[in-house]
Amino acid sequence: MTIFAAFLYVLIAACALFAAHNAGRLGMGNPDRMTWLVVAAAFGIFVVLRLAGVEEILRDHLREMLRSGGVYDERRDIQRPLAAIAFVVIGAMGWLALRSWPGMRSRSRLCKWIACWATAGFVPLYILRILSLHAVDVLLYRGPVRLNWVLDGALSLFAGGAALAYVVFIRQGARRRQAQEGRERGYKR
Repeated sequence: MTIFAAFLYVLIAACALFAAHNAGRLGMGNPDRMTWLVVAAAFGIFVVLRLAGVEEILRDHLREMLRSGGVYDERRDIQRPLAAIAFVVIGAMGWLALRSWPGMRSRSRLCKWIACWATAGFVPLYILRILSLHAVDVLLYRGPVRLNWVLDGALSLFAGGAALAYVVFIRQGARRRQAQEGRERGYKR
């Protein structure tokens, strides 16, 4: 699964780079280009984290710290508040996402919004996976289709799909602008 996830992240980073390239080429402005470069960089970081096994290393390191501190058996007393904080962060992110909803007037802005929030959604997912609280692990890792896989894949595909849709929408807008300029030049003659 590690190789598949890393490959998916590479594809999503490539989609975001494609969107950044088109944003620059079609004059969408530096903020659009930078948004897509940040999304691409984030997915590049996800590739490194996945291939290097950083989550497992951190989880093992935290377990070892708890064992050496003699509090491993009471780890749930530490994990529960941290997991609660992660769920509060998820709630706050949901609230912020709703507050920043761009509406449907600008499809390119909506695509950026989707990609940014899908990418940001990895933060609490990583936190919950690293914390490894048993009750949360049961939700994330049990069953033939693991919620962890579904969330990871959905967040990735939303970000990549939004990048590709963004390119389609800005190209359509560029064609409309060119057609409008052509009609305006025709009237001036």
